[in-house]
Amino acid sequence: MCGRMNVSDNEGVQWLMDYLGLPLWPNFEARYNLAPSASVHCVTRSTENTTDLQTHPCHWGLIPVWARPGQFSKPLINARAETVFEKPSFKNLIKHQRVCVPVTGYYEWQRENGKAVPYFIHAQDQPGFFLGGIYQKTSDIKMDMAILTVAANHALSAIHHRMPVVIKPEDVKTWLEDDDPQTLGTLMTPAGDNTLGFREVNPYVNKAGNEGPECIADVSE
Repeated sequence: MCGRMNVSDNEGVQWLMDYLGLPLWPNFEARYNLAPSASVHCVTRSTENTTDLQTHPCHWGLIPVWARPGQFSKPLINARAETVFEKPSFKNLIKHQRVCVPVTGYYEWQRENGKAVPYFIHAQDQPGFFLGGIYQKTSDIKMDMAILTVAANHALSAIHHRMPVVIKPEDVKTWLEDDDPQTLGTLMTPAGDNTLGFREVNPYVNKAGNEGPECIADVSE
């Protein structure tokens, strides 16, 4: 799964935006500990011209627009890639309403001796990477987003059995513009074992309200 993100590296996010030929969004704020319900800038295809890309702030977590009041106890922050074309909450969104979330990394927790041990998961050979997701519009300007997940690759399965969908920079336009289910399915697969690395970090990150470089500090610090 993916329940906490890091968008702290200005240069890393700038590298991702430069790759797509997009400007970094105004007033970029480094966030080390983004939790569900936060606003996250995402890359989508333009609503005016579907061959163009744009960035747009999204609220992390969605409740289907058709849901009855109280039907969902909390917003949905993840969607399983294996069933996204079937689940009523997601099947209409995956067809045309997809996003890429530029991140420096994300966090996952492993249970060890009754404690939740945090790990920071980051790209091995580039300063940032994209997570694949879906969105829904709840007004003319408001968009809600959920991250897609798949079974973890061998390397990350030591920490958790699920991982987010990772979209390579060269596949972003295909992910956002190609609506063919088979094509999308080939992109919703576990990233290679050498794509992401991880390290144990300070438990300071465990509290969602904590921010700053301490969140990715080595556990010994």
